[in-house]
Amino acid sequence: MKSQNGKSEKLLKQETNRRKLGIYYTPLELTSAVCGWAIRSANDLVLEPSFGGCVFLSYASQALRKLGARAPYLNLYGCDIDKDAFAHLRQLFPHRKYQGRFLRKDFLSTKNSAFPSVDTVIGNPPYVSNHNMDSSQRDAARGATVIGPLSIPSTASLWAHFLNHSLGFLKEGGRLGLVLPGSAFQVDYGTRALEQLVKRFENVSIVSLGERVFLDRGAREATNVLLCDSWSNSGKATAPVREMRVKTLTELKEFLASDLKNLQTTRRKRRINNGGNLYDLTLPIARGIRDGVFRELGSFIDVRIGVVTGANNFFVLSQKQAQKSSLPAKALTPFFGRMKQAPGFVLTKGDLARARQQDHRCLLLSARATEDRVAVAKYLSTLSKSVRRKNKTFQKRTHWHRPDLGEIPAAFLSYMNVRGPRIVMNGARVQSLNNIHRLYANKRGSTKAIKLAAITLCSTLGQFATELVGRSYGDGVLKLEPSEARQLPIVGPHLVEAKLVNSCVSEIDRLMRAKKYEEAQERADKFVVEAVRALLNEDTLQQMGKYMKSLRAHRGLQS
Repeated sequence: MKSQNGKSEKLLKQETNRRKLGIYYTPLELTSAVCGWAIRSANDLVLEPSFGGCVFLSYASQALRKLGARAPYLNLYGCDIDKDAFAHLRQLFPHRKYQGRFLRKDFLSTKNSAFPSVDTVIGNPPYVSNHNMDSSQRDAARGATVIGPLSIPSTASLWAHFLNHSLGFLKEGGRLGLVLPGSAFQVDYGTRALEQLVKRFENVSIVSLGERVFLDRGAREATNVLLCDSWSNSGKATAPVREMRVKTLTELKEFLASDLKNLQTTRRKRRINNGGNLYDLTLPIARGIRDGVFRELGSFIDVRIGVVTGANNFFVLSQKQAQKSSLPAKALTPFFGRMKQAPGFVLTKGDLARARQQDHRCLLLSARATEDRVAVAKYLSTLSKSVRRKNKTFQKRTHWHRPDLGEIPAAFLSYMNVRGPRIVMNGARVQSLNNIHRLYANKRGSTKAIKLAAITLCSTLGQFATELVGRSYGDGVLKLEPSEARQLPIVGPHLVEAKLVNSCVSEIDRLMRAKKYEEAQERADKFVVEAVRALLNEDTLQQMGKYMKSLRAHRGLQS
């Protein structure tokens, strides 16, 4: 049966229900742009609090896969009260079990324990004013107001409560990318929310979109995109809000892509003033990359996370632990567990032997051992079945006790750093845990390119660059994700002969083993300046060094 305007009663009922719930499915191009900005690592956990038509989940899955995630579905979490949303979910991820990751309930009624802490929250929360909420929505909003980190009046529109409740699921350093109504920050409660957001995030941006993207969905409301980067539970951030205006979705996409690449530099340029000029210091790097004097590390080198065991403390043991469990030598493989096990520029078998003598965790259990299977089986049985069933990493493997080791890397790159990261050549021919990145020469790369990357990163130039692209987390730790590491500048391999590269690597290795770290950096500086003298000199490096110290002080590192 059709109504007077030609629409079926079923369709009218669906539209009425969607208006009641504030559902306006987001255009694909807008969703793609937000996901591209908000998702930055193959390991990112992503929450969509009101997934509706699953457009955000679809593009989030694509973004994760592009970054290297093998099973992006396992990184996604969501919530929605509409049964149609779950029909879309089944179409997007057929033959998948939800396993508690997707809940059919009001997001505002979920506790913070309903989902794990996530790296990013994305979505288009419902636009329903307090006047149009039903009693259950108002009750849920009041409950969320009590536990949310922001002070939001219970009379605020539904999107504000979703924003507030979403923050409770963010990890330290997490991000937020939400599509909001154009009037969001013109009302009092929106302004108050914004004043609190800038104290909790290092970067807050509002991008106003001139194009009316929801007209065909019955909404004339303009659109704001709220982008918040680097969440802090301490509430000590002080950055001002960046407000941008773009006319079209195409301009928005271009802006977000540019903003993502320059976010770290922009943040520090705005917040740190030590009398230097960051633009002048980064200019040689930009010119060098433009002219081919420097190359981005990712152009020659593949950066991958280390081996994911799912239970590092169980699979990676010290010598004493292995002996206590009566595990045979043939069931254990030398393994690189921590950067301090490599005192020099090159990890050797001797380094791992000393680490083993010092009872470091540097032995990986190999359940493929053909001898003494009884001892191995006995050790494996000490991990209860209930623990194994709950372990999501184990569920992905055919044999829960056999981590995928992959190819032997050419080198390693530290992931979490108190001072600066470093690259260690893999002379021991071993694998590493996922707290250490693995480096491989790609089709355009070579061992020489990886050695050049190690030298450049050891220099003041390299350390300065890592402070710009890396992310600062709690306790002053600098994290360098693979996507960020790929942006680091390295001296172009065509500029230097292999024998000079090998000689420099040997010298720096010797100096580091003697704990002469400043001399090692000076040797790397000399190498870099001699290679790119036309772009860089000692004075510029000295200025970079000063600025680098202020950047480290800013993230909490004591000199």
